[in-house]
Amino acid sequence: MLLIDLKLVIFALLALALGLGAALWAARRRAGERRLPLDVELLPFGVAELGAGGDMLRANAEARRLLADGKPPRALGQAALSARASSSGMLAAPQPLRWWAYPLAHGGALLILADNAEQQRQIARQQAFVGLLAHELRTPLTAVIAHLELARAPASPPALREASLATAHGESQRMARLVRDMLELHRLELSADLPLEPANLALLAESAISQLFPRAEAAQVELALEVGGTLPAVLAHPDRLRQVFLNLLDNAIKYARPGDSVTVSLQPQAGGVRCRVADTGPGIPAADLPHVCEPLYRARADVEGSGLGLALVREILLRHHATLEIASATGAGSGTTCSWVLPMAGEAAP
Repeated sequence: MLLIDLKLVIFALLALALGLGAALWAARRRAGERRLPLDVELLPFGVAELGAGGDMLRANAEARRLLADGKPPRALGQAALSARASSSGMLAAPQPLRWWAYPLAHGGALLILADNAEQQRQIARQQAFVGLLAHELRTPLTAVIAHLELARAPASPPALREASLATAHGESQRMARLVRDMLELHRLELSADLPLEPANLALLAESAISQLFPRAEAAQVELALEVGGTLPAVLAHPDRLRQVFLNLLDNAIKYARPGDSVTVSLQPQAGGVRCRVADTGPGIPAADLPHVCEPLYRARADVEGSGLGLALVREILLRHHATLEIASATGAGSGTTCSWVLPMAGEAAP
């Protein structure tokens, strides 16, 4: 997967502009100036001038931070000074750096430095996510293959064939949900914002409850909606916010026991509406609570699901300028409460 870091593109464009102005830098050097101009000092990436011997003649604040010992690593200095034209590369140690170098007339080089640590962390997170996804797909895929083999076997009785085909179909549906949720989460993580508009929060919650009512009834779980007075319109992406209610209700129903209840509560407050989805289920163990919003994390392996529902909820609410809070304790009727606050339409986002 090709990732384009916009900040690094900007770095490259600015580095090119600085490379075209290398003659000015040389003139400043001849004039005896030891520090860079104020506007260069304030740039969010490193700018430094290397002498012909590899020593750093001057540098802005960010370059001095990235090169804590005050001089570039030998490998970086050699690479920057050996090139006859502009060059670029990456440095892994002493800390991840991306660099661009432009030769100067006096034999030195103009060096642009960008902190690459965050990009490395993003790559590591994506690699870990792909690894977890592959692990999660392996089990249902193995089950599909095994049950299709049973169904194809001439000696398999009709009842076993039917059961194997049903299992294979169920596991394939599970894989489809996993991939769908993964792609949805990836799209949300890549999007900076969602288009928000005034929305009727009560109607969205009521629609989600109506959709899941048959499932709740089959599981002997009671669903309820409580609205505290007249609610103001909130800023929301209606489809995404409805998905938040659906995911939280679905999660509560899956873990609930017969006789449990799930209540959606909407209460107006200064500047917005506080939303709560509370259940009387078994609760979440304290060891699992900090991790339930992590992608592919499931507190109980025996409960069907992709492990992405709460991760999607968190990402959607972040793009509504809201933070998901989860409170839970184990014990009889302790239950779990998920809450967040949505700003009313017309209120400035924090």
